[in-house]
Amino acid sequence: MAQQLPAQTLQNQDFLLKRFVTEMQDQSYQMVHIASHGLFQGTPRTTLLSPMIVNWI
Repeated sequence: MAQQLPAQTLQNQDFLLKRFVTEMQDQSYQMVHIASHGLFQGTPRTTLLSPMIVNWI
């Protein structure tokens, strides 16, 4: 997506909740794309989410 549209991307260690919230408050984005992977095993304690990739335009 970032190759087709001018976008800012946060990946892995750059994606922190504090930074994401700051970006959303400081900018007016038309689109936000969040991609992640997870292993959902029934309860929140047994669920695993991998690092996220966020693009915004």
